[in-house]
Amino acid sequence: MIERPSLRVFFMLLAVLPAPGLATLGLATLGLVGGILASPVRAADGSADFSACAAELAEQDLENKLAYQRSLRDLVVAEAPQYEALADISRDLQVAFAKGRKRRLMDLTERDPARLQGSDDIMAFRNFNWSDEEETALRKADPDYDRLQVEAELLRTKNDGHEDWPALRDVFQNKIAKSPDFAALMGKFQSDQREMEQAFRNCRDGKD
Repeated sequence: MIERPSLRVFFMLLAVLPAPGLATLGLATLGLVGGILASPVRAADGSADFSACAAELAEQDLENKLAYQRSLRDLVVAEAPQYEALADISRDLQVAFAKGRKRRLMDLTERDPARLQGSDDIMAFRNFNWSDEEETALRKADPDYDRLQVEAELLRTKNDGHEDWPALRDVFQNKIAKSPDFAALMGKFQSDQREMEQAFRNCRDGKD
């Protein structure tokens, strides 16, 4: 299963625990990042090694997504403890998505880095093209990735069909999304997005 890119940022910001059928809509889909490496890795000739740099960015991106999902799950449970089970499922689903996306990114940095490098903005890094043929090939070549995708499929089924979804969505939109803690998360999100954009440009252009 490939994580489907979201079409509307607005809903990603408000529906961190997605409605059935929209399991990928959440802040995790945007790739919350922070603590980006100050300098890209360089090849022996002094030029920027884009593949190695992009791989390091992908690793940092994953680490921050996992930390963010844990924090967001804790915020949801603190405000609405009766929905802890669903919050755990949604967190685990987003973690599986993030790990799968990182593995696909690593595959591209090794096999076709030009697909990530050619854009003037970060969208090529966040929402790169990935074909069904590539998905099939990677799942055959990497048993761990295949198991991860199977896990994501199971989690998505649990998430989308959970009976508490409508109630939790209402609590999130009417209470949690209006809280100071969530506002702080959003402030960090916006700052980290700017850092990531600059880090990607430096990586692409071979700058420190």
